[in-house]
Formats: sequence, structure tokens, C-alpha cells
Amino acid sequence: MIKNLKFFLVVTVLFGMIACSNEEDLRMDNPAFENIDDLNDEQTSFSIENRPVRPIVLGERKENPYSVRNMSIALDTLRAYAYVVGDEELQSNTGILTRSLETLSVEATDLYVRFLPRDSVGYETLKQDSTLELFNYPLDHEIVQTGDYYHDPALYDNAYTWQYAVVKPGYQPPQGIAYEVLEELFIIEHSDGYTEETISGEAAQTKSTGSGRKASINGDLRKALVAISFVLTGNGGELRTD
Repeated sequence: MIKNLKFFLVVTVLFGMIACSNEEDLRMDNPAFENIDDLNDEQTSFSIENRPVRPIVLGERKENPYSVRNMSIALDTLRAYAYVVGDEELQSNTGILTRSLETLSVEATDLYVRFLPRDSVGYETLKQDSTLELFNYPLDHEIVQTGDYYHDPALYDNAYTWQYAVVKPGYQPPQGIAYEVLEELFIIEHSDGYTEETISGEAAQTKSTGSGRKASINGDLRKALVAISFVLTGNGGELRTD
């Protein structure tokens, strides 16, 4: 059942860490696709420092732990762990019910996209869309140097640069503006089956979400999947317990 022993060892270590922290204590440093507002605050704070204006310098592209592909791998890893340790130990160690793993389906809850306005009219159209939280730099890269602006080096200097955002599936971009879906995301809090409440025993069958669907995902499962995905994608250094 377990194809890779490393996966099992990773999950075992992670659960030791998770068991020592509560729901609020497990955090991610700079989780671009989970808390967009924090990044916006960080971006705007660069320009208030007493220094000359400077560009944002990007490093290597990072593997996105919130992608549908990577979250699917995390779920398969968690299922493999559950198979080895059994239902009782899984619930005792993590608070997760095996039934939750069996019913969970990783499907796109959000889309990581970018827009390329041709002129000021297109740019203002994007800015006026209250559903968009725009960034002028890609969110899935290391930031080597914080700064006040970023311009895609593949574009002409006087051209508008790409604008990045996270939108819901089915989003209709404005006409006349180049639009590209970069990646499908699974942000577990945005899934229909998510609840902040504890799911245990028969309650798992009766608890419902606001959408009317039965809740099958709670904070324990969210925490485990996110932690596993961060580690397996090489972003484990951005996890901290404090």
C-alpha cells in the first residue's frame, strides 16, 4: 500500500508535531494562497521605509503546496498512514476519522491566475473589480529582495506588467484583457464540506455545512493535509509551531 517509505516517515514526524499544537498554533510563513491580505499588507509596507525606491527581486519558483496535484498527493499519503496505523490510532493521534479520508475529494476550490492589461483602461478595469486582490508579481516565487514594484523582464519596459490574483472557478475575466489560468488550487477551508467544529463518531454523519452538504472536513484534517503538502513540496521551512 505504501509506495514510498519516505512518505510514511514524513507523516509520522508531522503527526508528532501536530499533536503538540492546537488549531491556531500551526501556521505558515507567508502562505500566499491562504491569506492574500497578509501579502498585500507586506507589499505596501515596502514603500514606507526611508530608502530609495527599489524593485522586487524574485528567486526560484516554489512548488505550490496548495495545488490540486500536491494536495491530492498529501491526501494519498495520509490515507497510506491511516492504512498502516488503523482507525483507532489515527483518531487518537490526530483527531481524524478514517471515514473523512474516504469521502474527501480534492477538487479545485480556487484558481491562481494572471491578467495582462494593454493600457490604463484595462488596468483600471481590473482595479475596479472588487472581487480581485491584485499583485504585480507572481505569488509562487521566492522573494530575494523586497521592494516597491515589479516588472516582468519578458515584457517591454513601458508595457503594463502581469497582474496576479486568486479567483473562483467559473470566473469570467473582462473582455479585451489577456487572461491565463496558472494553476488549480485546493484551499481546504473553501471546500463545501469544511467545518471548524469537531467531527467525531455519529456526529460526522449528521453535521452539515452552510451549503447543506454533510461536513466531512474539520480543522484536524486541514492541518494535517497542509502540513504534509508543505513538507513534500519542499516548503516545510515555512511551517512553524509557536
